[in-house]
Amino acid sequence: FSPDKGNVVFTAAFDCWGFGVNKFVSLWSTKLGVSKSILKKYIFDDYAFNPTTKKLFKCNPTDHPNVKPMFASMILDPIWQMY
Repeated sequence: FSPDKGNVVFTAAFDCWGFGVNKFVSLWSTKLGVSKSILKKYIFDDYAFNPTTKKLFKCNPTDHPNVKPMFASMILDPIWQMY
């Protein structure tokens, strides 16, 4: 399985919901003004989004201790907020 191939899904059978990577990439690319292909390529890597410059940057925990990678901030945090 590989997120950049679009064959990864997130589900909660108990709560009857699920979505694929493409759904989140489409949502966030429109909201952030970033290309879908670029976002899809880097959303599962250690990259963060700078809203001021509208650019992605490598977020190294030692250089940027308070910055979350895009996967955590754009996918995991919204899921955790539901629960």
